[in-house]
Amino acid sequence: TIAWDAAQRGYSVALVDKGDFAGATSANSLKTVHGGLRSLQRGAIGEMRQVVREPRALLRIAPHLVGPLSFVIPTSRHPVRNRAVMRIALALNDLLASDRNEGLLPAQQLHGGRLLSRDEVLAIAPELDASNLTGGATWCDAQMRNSERLVLAFVQSAANAGAVTANHVAIERLVREGDRVTGAVARDTMTGATFDVRARLTVNAAGAWAAGLSGAATGQAASALLPSIS
Repeated sequence: TIAWDAAQRGYSVALVDKGDFAGATSANSLKTVHGGLRSLQRGAIGEMRQVVREPRALLRIAPHLVGPLSFVIPTSRHPVRNRAVMRIALALNDLLASDRNEGLLPAQQLHGGRLLSRDEVLAIAPELDASNLTGGATWCDAQMRNSERLVLAFVQSAANAGAVTANHVAIERLVREGDRVTGAVARDTMTGATFDVRARLTVNAAGAWAAGLSGAATGQAASALLPSIS
């Protein structure tokens, strides 16, 4: 999406991937496009507002590949996962994400959160241990029905907008000039040939491998560059 957005704005863009596009983490996940509830859990309100925009954009841009997905979490007498806490969390989430359905077709809209009774939860998931069950909470995020098709659609759209795209091209290291990253040394994994890619702006979107790549360029330990997510 970064390459697609930048190419549409008229920038010269090069996109490389060390494996297949949409491989690795993109293909091995629940394909969930999370809203802001996880950010709210950490008290990151600014991040939450940013996160709310992402599923809304994907639901609008690719309604054939992204759709609403309901979640249910059981509640108990646990200090955190009890009905009172979840009621407050869902109300705050709905308040801070009140514009999450702006511009979306009815079938693509994310429903608000609500509490479920004990019987409603057991009807949905009868295999749950009911001994400490007090009910549940439900909310809605988005899910990619086919993450591979979605990624390839963005790659093809970026290429149609003028971006140069290549998979099976690994970044060996980032190139620095002073305090600035000015590109990268890339390697064709099929032939072993290496070449330089120069850029005024380099975006490290390597997912689980991003910290290691940035750490090699900055001299920092990868652990120091990873976000803290609880």
